Amino acid sequence: MKIQEERVLLLMEENGITQRKMAQDLAISPTTLNGYLHGKYLHVPDDVIREIADYLQVSVDYITDRSALLQIGNGIHDKEEAVVFDNYRHLRPSDKKIAADLISQLLKNNYEDSSKA
Repeated sequence: MKIQEERVLLLMEENGITQRKMAQDLAISPTTLNGYLHGKYLHVPDDVIREIADYLQVSVDYITDRSALLQIGNGIHDKEEAVVFDNYRHLRPSDKKIAADLISQLLKNNYEDSSKA
């Protein structure tokens, strides 16, 4: 699972917590914590995510934005779809529009191809 950098950094700022202080309190090296917060690792261990959430007094869902995945429920069927969805969420708004337009065009092409067969 990945951590939503903006949310964690905002909580830290609001509470006057530095990365060095947080790393020390959680017994994590400052370099490793920095990597977790800035997406340098593809996966942050679940126990570390729980510790960070507890430390900041928020839910794991909040700092991982898992609630967004839960809202679409069974709409995600495999890891590849989850990756596509996660990547989409990190696009700039203008790029999201391009991606949505591209998907619409691909679906239209698929529909046209299937109706010709």
